[in-house]
Amino acid sequence: MSGTAAAQRQSATLIRRFVAIATLGFTLIGGIGLAGAPPASAALAGMTAVTATTTLNALKGGDTAAYNKGLVTLAGQLAPRANVTPDALVAAWTKAEPRRMIVMLSAVTQLGVRYGYARAVPGKAFDCSGLLSWAWSQVGVSVPRQSRLAIRATTLKATTQVLPGDVMWYPGHVMISLGFGDAMVHAAGRSKGVEVKQVYNAKRRALKVGSPV
Repeated sequence: MSGTAAAQRQSATLIRRFVAIATLGFTLIGGIGLAGAPPASAALAGMTAVTATTTLNALKGGDTAAYNKGLVTLAGQLAPRANVTPDALVAAWTKAEPRRMIVMLSAVTQLGVRYGYARAVPGKAFDCSGLLSWAWSQVGVSVPRQSRLAIRATTLKATTQVLPGDVMWYPGHVMISLGFGDAMVHAAGRSKGVEVKQVYNAKRRALKVGSPV
């Protein structure tokens, strides 16, 4: 399968997933209102995953206009969850090299995917190191499938120097930097799955940041 066909297939799969999430249970009862609607966060995760996929495809396809437009839309969707401003994300992303953006965007395409211990199956399940290693594998970089080994395999840097795709680590857990501040995407755990957040306040003192390349 060609790269273009694979990208189109992935995009179509994510769009179907979003449509299913966004419409599941939205049944009109007696013409009064909606019942059984999915949580707003689930629908938002699906919508954001679709935006990340189209933006990623634009980057790989060399469509600069669509890529830049996608970055702005995606920043607006992610910023509130990461407690940063959209402008800060866009500024960081437009300065980043393409392979780092492929890593970061690939991880964001998996928003809403469930947590699965020792799993790294796109669209199905990830654990924290699985998401990290899978995202970097999209640009041909091997990252160990264990949180402590993953951070040891990087070149450490100051937390103020993060770039998109950098490894963010605290004992027992790894995350992928969005490229600004403490904003990150990770496979959070069984109750949350893949999500975008800000690093927890209690973990910042132990936080380390490193680059796999």
